Amino acid sequence: MIEGERIMGRRADSRRPRVGLIGTPELVTFPRYVESLESRGAEVVQIDPMDLVARVDGTHVSAFLPAVDLDRLDGFFAPVAGSASVVMLAAIRQLEALGIPTLNPAAARFLARDKWATAEAFAKAGIPHPLTFFVGGSPLARTARQRVGAELGFPLVVKGRLGTLGAEVRLAHDADELERIVEGLRVHIDDGVLLQEFFAEAGARDTRVIVLEGEVIAVKARWSGREDEFRAAMPGYVATIGEISDEEAALSVAAARAIGLDLAGIDLMRTRHGPRVIEINGNPFLATTERVTGVDIAGAVADALLHRIAARRRR
Repeated sequence: MIEGERIMGRRADSRRPRVGLIGTPELVTFPRYVESLESRGAEVVQIDPMDLVARVDGTHVSAFLPAVDLDRLDGFFAPVAGSASVVMLAAIRQLEALGIPTLNPAAARFLARDKWATAEAFAKAGIPHPLTFFVGGSPLARTARQRVGAELGFPLVVKGRLGTLGAEVRLAHDADELERIVEGLRVHIDDGVLLQEFFAEAGARDTRVIVLEGEVIAVKARWSGREDEFRAAMPGYVATIGEISDEEAALSVAAARAIGLDLAGIDLMRTRHGPRVIEINGNPFLATTERVTGVDIAGAVADALLHRIAARRRR
């Protein structure tokens, strides 16, 4: 791998596709993508988003990285796990503006990061999703939250609009607990919270479906492993290879398309109403899914990106 323009381990070959990976080697999925790309003959350049400087001058947008010659990049990818930060999204957007091929454009990642915007996109595309309400998170919105609670009924699921990895997902059993949860989330006054119907019949189980370029490539079943935990994918959860129906596969592909993601982790739940897309992740973790399914997801992503690079070179 190359850090900036400094070559580590071997001499650069300009004939090989040169791929930038946005992030740092400490990111959980970063080494897997380096390995997959290099094993396919690509030259990998690390791009630290904190080094990127963007400039707008009249109608011209440009980007500068002190250690990377952006004109020599053939493609790039941001293998960040979890929710992409604002800085990461800005870096992706600037490299896209230069016309460099990638997977998962910034606009789709930003949409996937926002749970309410995701719910709106699903509704527009006809994707089955839990009944969801968006309300303010400040004390001034208490009355609105209580009205929603009365309509949904308890227990209900409380989510931060921009939360990730289940960190801001709680279960409220009554109106008082709902207020304590919202206060504990310390939601910014402009962000609000999502209140969502709870599916007790799912039994803290769901299915993670990996979709790549319109095809399902891996399916993992998840269970919390605890009787007192309603979230399926919290630390210590039980994972096995999963199976889905043709309907669920088509639903997963449609969900990824509705958000505009090339690579997506779709969380499906089987409910009394039928399958529901609970959430979508534009930066799915790889390790557990690759281990239990035996699917080389990082390799498939590398193949997809290199195919786009080759197609651009032929033009």
